[in-house]
Amino acid sequence: MSFTIAKMLQLPAFRDASVLAGGKGVNATLDGVTILESTDFHNAVMKGKLVLTSAFFLDLFRESGVNYVLECYKRHAVALCVKEGAAEQSLPGNILAVAEQLQFPVIMLDSDVNFCQIINAVTYEILRRQGYNHTLTYEENFFQELITSAQDRDTFFKRGAMLGLRQDERLCALLLQPDDGKLAEPVCRFCRDTWEQQCYTLTKNGRVMVALRLTISEVGKNSVIELAGGLLSALETAFPEHQFRLGIGRCYRDLTDFNKSFSEACSALSFSLLAHSQKQISHFDDLGVYRILFDYKNREELFHLYQDTVGTISEYDQKNQTEYLNTIRTYFNQNYSINNTAKKLFVHYNTILYRLNKIKALFGIDLNNEEERINLYVSLRVADSQDLWKTF
Repeated sequence: MSFTIAKMLQLPAFRDASVLAGGKGVNATLDGVTILESTDFHNAVMKGKLVLTSAFFLDLFRESGVNYVLECYKRHAVALCVKEGAAEQSLPGNILAVAEQLQFPVIMLDSDVNFCQIINAVTYEILRRQGYNHTLTYEENFFQELITSAQDRDTFFKRGAMLGLRQDERLCALLLQPDDGKLAEPVCRFCRDTWEQQCYTLTKNGRVMVALRLTISEVGKNSVIELAGGLLSALETAFPEHQFRLGIGRCYRDLTDFNKSFSEACSALSFSLLAHSQKQISHFDDLGVYRILFDYKNREELFHLYQDTVGTISEYDQKNQTEYLNTIRTYFNQNYSINNTAKKLFVHYNTILYRLNKIKALFGIDLNNEEERINLYVSLRVADSQDLWKTF
């Protein structure tokens, strides 16, 4: 059953949304959602996707906003969904004119609607139309909805009771990723066999979600990590030719907070992959400052920080065919050694010195200043983590 932009606009989350341009394209079929608040389209996957961005972002790129729309269209995105800013920014007329000409829908969201609501509403509807409600077991349907839907608390407790969940139990989300996505189903069965009645499982996109049932005495972080370590050891014995990574969320008292634990498990796993960590098990509490980078509540402020530094440098590099951002990355990776940076980039020592001075002159960033280095380092991590701001 196809799911079009027109049908999407009938969802409650889009009640106050308006189509500003490209209305003739609302019969396009979509199969997912992506967030893109960057002018770097190199790794962007948009085919069949609704692209989410914000008015404050497009306002920063008034001159290149048309190119942004063109890139989305060329990469076969089906629509652009823009969140209105606090100041009720209007989109530049040239952007709307191009979208209208391309019959590429541009949809404005009310400022009170957040991206999480849109992602959850659209993803849930796509899953429902793809037949998940008919093909998944009751258990799998329950946890799929617990993650993505917003039913009332009593409804979830009643449905959970039908699965044997008690109100004095705690649920903790584990997200397991094998090195081969085809292993997801056998790994899922292995988890159920290993923990029997102690967990519920769900598979999607080559990953396995494990909802671990815990008593109050077991909810401590160390206890959960110990249980996860035992599972990982058993998996490595059962599948000796494969490797696994596992992200762990916090335990919450309320069943309806399981989506938080799940989101945290996603973040922990994503960070582990991003950092190429040697540790196979990552707990959300161990992410330190990186917990902020994966928190949707902080996305807008983090984006401002990113745009003031990395975004500006990246845009300059693209326009002028320079290598300032790559130089900064390498300089950081080489522990601020100009000599090692020059060797790594196969250039002369004086070339790196020249580039660092130009970075200070062009962008006002002094890489000898520790505070500015910290801001830049966090901004680089924001840039790196954008593709990993995704869930199950």
